[in-house]
Amino acid sequence: MSGKKREDYYEVLRFIDRRLPEYISLQRFVADFEAALWQALKDRFPRMPIQGCVFHWTQAVFRKVQEHGLQTAYNQKDSVFKFVRKLLALSFLSPEHTQETFEHLDDRAPEALADGLCLQDVDRSPVFVIHHWSVHMTAIRTNDDVEGRHNKLNTGLATRGAVPLYHLVSVLYVEANDISLSVKMVLEGKMQRYQRKKTRQMEGRVFSLWQQY
Repeated sequence: MSGKKREDYYEVLRFIDRRLPEYISLQRFVADFEAALWQALKDRFPRMPIQGCVFHWTQAVFRKVQEHGLQTAYNQKDSVFKFVRKLLALSFLSPEHTQETFEHLDDRAPEALADGLCLQDVDRSPVFVIHHWSVHMTAIRTNDDVEGRHNKLNTGLATRGAVPLYHLVSVLYVEANDISLSVKMVLEGKMQRYQRKKTRQMEGRVFSLWQQY
């Protein structure tokens, strides 16, 4: 990409959209909280739901903790730590209960946080509203799959500075062949998403709590 403006993302999305095979059925997008990307997604796919990555949501909240000089208090794992952990869990609630729950937490916030983190600052954003970063009842809550693929590609390049064009082309060629094979295996039911045992157990617990909620 030549840049990271709204129009740059839109051109890339349009290029991809025009080349998607007919059997691909988009259901929703999971993305980090980059306003230009979200605006471009809405322009190109106006009816498609967009969900924020919960990992990037937690990063955004923790940056606020650092901005307010509360990292030391957080590291002590006392009242500030417990409050922030509860704040991070807001994204797992149903959107219609998030504001009320935050206000409940805010009334009981530690003194160090009295003038600190504010959910309304997020909710007033013209791009990101509560239902965009709520992951209630969703199995895929991050864009880790894409990040992992990207890291694998960078590992394949394994070079410092500018990547020689011939090297980039050869790595992309191998990647393209792998993707074609992966798509074929998924369509034939021969490939499924792999999860470690610990992850599966955690997912089961989360969905069990959601059912009780």
